[in-house]
Amino acid sequence: MGGEDAEAILLDVDIDDADQSMIARWGCLRAANLAWGCGDAETATRVLAEVKASVSAEAAVCLIDALQLSIGFFSGDVETTIERGPNLCDSDAVPMATVWVAIATCGALVAAGRFSEVRRIADAGLRAAALCKAGSQRFAIGLAEVMVATAAGDYSAADRIAGRYAAMAAGLPAAEAMVDAMLGLVHVTRGELSSACAALGRSISTLQGFPSPWLLVVAALHAQAEGARGDSEAAAAALRRAEQAYGPHVAVFLPELELARAWERAAAVTPRPPRRTRCGRRKPRKRPGCTSRKCGHAMHPFASAIVGRPRESRNSSDLEHRIGTGGRRPCPRLAQRDPALLDAAAHEFADLGALAFAADVGACGQRTRPPGQPPQGDRVVDVGARPGRSMRIAHTGARGRSAPASLQRS
Repeated sequence: MGGEDAEAILLDVDIDDADQSMIARWGCLRAANLAWGCGDAETATRVLAEVKASVSAEAAVCLIDALQLSIGFFSGDVETTIERGPNLCDSDAVPMATVWVAIATCGALVAAGRFSEVRRIADAGLRAAALCKAGSQRFAIGLAEVMVATAAGDYSAADRIAGRYAAMAAGLPAAEAMVDAMLGLVHVTRGELSSACAALGRSISTLQGFPSPWLLVVAALHAQAEGARGDSEAAAAALRRAEQAYGPHVAVFLPELELARAWERAAAVTPRPPRRTRCGRRKPRKRPGCTSRKCGHAMHPFASAIVGRPRESRNSSDLEHRIGTGGRRPCPRLAQRDPALLDAAAHEFADLGALAFAADVGACGQRTRPPGQPPQGDRVVDVGARPGRSMRIAHTGARGRSAPASLQRS
């Protein structure tokens, strides 16, 4: 049954004689289906506002407020979610409402890089999930927990978290799909790309049968992993799934989709054949200097991937143009191998949101800098306060390693 079919059935329900609790539950069910089954967050928000105006019971209003916050988060309103979410999680009056708020708030805190605050919200959500038997919804909290652990580089903790949720997921297909997503994320951040692709592929196969906002995240991560290991066809297929799942109702995950687009384009770049001499043997190549060897990843495949790619919104198109012009501007600085100029170029890439560029150029600056000389500012590290892989890429550059060296292990 699709979202449109479910909407038709819900509209036929007679709620004239229902109590306020039932009206609130009907309104929330309809709004959730509109938002994630039909991809229409605007209508879902309007339905919730209409239902909220017709009820006055505290429990009913609490449930509606929780779903409004959740829809707002997935639509991209991270600021409001962080502002209101923690306070709403403090009340266990309506456990299901607490679960919805906790999922959104954990996701918003991860997106904002406020990792230390996730634990308290996750615990509140899990307690509420146990009270109301929330089933597979608690696994979205688990995904946020894994993101925090991998962002800190604590893979042992990430494995333990995934294992704990795997024990709870037996027999629940949607829950098992979320566990596979957790495992895929851990494998990607470790650079175990083959294992990551297998886990993420299993997750996508199951999630496609559910109206889940997490399908976009998993498909985008799958495209990134396939692109990182150079399988352009598989990356393109995963990207198509992510594009199909994307819309205003899941706008908060646009950064992951943009990374997927870049990795797909990078994987599609055809390498130049080796030059040969007249006798047919390969012409020996000069060993490049530090700059061209270590920064080639940023300036060639990723530049080709991002520059010239059509975008679906004016803001994204503007960003693409800025990346193109900004990417051309720092190129002479790379050739000069001046640490200060390389730091400045990395900062420009960071300002554009091009974390892969910033990481590689920052890594090159780290290598060319004399021992004991500090980098010019720490903004490349600062851009690490971003979700998931983006943070790992930025931190990799800040530690003086190029991004592909850490991401292309399989």
